[in-house]
Amino acid sequence: MAETVVYDNRSTPKCTLTKDGEQFTAVLEVVGLAPTRDVSIEESTIGVLSLDPPTVRAYSHRELIDAAQRAVQAAVSSTMGSRGTAAEIAFVYLRTATAVRNALRMLDEDI
Repeated sequence: MAETVVYDNRSTPKCTLTKDGEQFTAVLEVVGLAPTRDVSIEESTIGVLSLDPPTVRAYSHRELIDAAQRAVQAAVSSTMGSRGTAAEIAFVYLRTATAVRNALRMLDEDI
């Protein structure tokens, strides 16, 4: 049976995480995103399902976090029209990882 939790904190993307068997699906909501492109082949290979909203699927915690970071960064870059500075990229990666990790903890996952 699938179990779903929602981690919602003002300083991170809202993360709706579903665990169905061994598979995790995360949907991340970021205010103001409007990506202008679809998911690339490379992104779909690592588990990115959508950029609007950023949605990812994986079987391990690390793969889930990596795909979520990639999806949110791709959506932000597509919205802004540029990748951003190193500090901006690090900020997006940190906040995304924090949201996904906290959602995993809500599911009592040992991360």
